[in-house]
Amino acid sequence: MWQDGTALFYVLRVPEFSFPALSHFVYENDFLVFSGTYVTVLYLVYFPLGILAPSLRRWAAVMSISFHLGIGLLMG
Repeated sequence: MWQDGTALFYVLRVPEFSFPALSHFVYENDFLVFSGTYVTVLYLVYFPLGILAPSLRRWAAVMSISFHLGIGLLMG
């Protein structure tokens, strides 16, 4: 369901994967849901390129850390 930019909305609405204060703030904001969904997809698609190209490794490391911190914060 990520093609329409709503995947993050549905994941954050599952009670087992929600952090009550922060998740509610994110899934109520259409821009955060849409951008969060597409940034995640772009990160997952281009991560292998970021690892293979030496000039992009720093970008890949920062995005990887940010991605996993977001999962830790938003999904309780």
